[in-house]
Amino acid sequence: MEVVAVKLNQPLPKEKMQNLLCYIDKEKQSRIDSFYHDKDKERCLIGDILVRYMVGSHLKKKPSEISFYQNEFGKPFLEGNPLYFNLSHSGYWVVAALDTEENGIDVQEMGEVDLVLAERFYRKSEYMELLKKEENKRADLFYEWWTLKECYLKTAGKGLALPLNSFILEKSECNLYKSHLKEKELYLKVYHLDSFYKMAVSSTSGCFKNLKILTPQELYTLFMGSLKAPSY
Repeated sequence: MEVVAVKLNQPLPKEKMQNLLCYIDKEKQSRIDSFYHDKDKERCLIGDILVRYMVGSHLKKKPSEISFYQNEFGKPFLEGNPLYFNLSHSGYWVVAALDTEENGIDVQEMGEVDLVLAERFYRKSEYMELLKKEENKRADLFYEWWTLKECYLKTAGKGLALPLNSFILEKSECNLYKSHLKEKELYLKVYHLDSFYKMAVSSTSGCFKNLKILTPQELYTLFMGSLKAPSY
């Protein structure tokens, strides 16, 4: 499994953003143009470019040759190829995971804990454990579980059609969890980005690698260089 994060605290110049727009599909271009805030445009574009670069590198294809499709629940996939990817963004982080088995990834900027939301969507035992936490430590656990649950849903590929409290997260060791998805065991890992964000990844393979962090400029250089590479 490959896990990559791009930190958007160093935005790309507008001319480079325009260059990247040429390599995504028309529908995504229109979606990006519809955003009012530049940060939203940047997150969406960098996310698409990151996935294209990761998939292209794995398949030994130019990123411009890759086409994405969506299932009935809106989960993107590659047609006719046993390669799975997932994408998430929040605040100034864009993160993506790539594996030969189903996976999910989620990043969340931490804020105040909404206990009404927790009571509604978390299992009763999880909600009670949150209440026992000191207030200054509650957000850390709340957002850790939230990202793990989002990863589970993304791996299942059914979106919110699957309730957040319908499955159990079992902590096996520090930063590692296990659950079950249909007849398979699902492995989940919490990665550290910084003190203000939570990020988790899930996979049926359980083969987690170290997180690779790029700046937008580094991703731009890698992506543009891959366009010049010969097709295999």
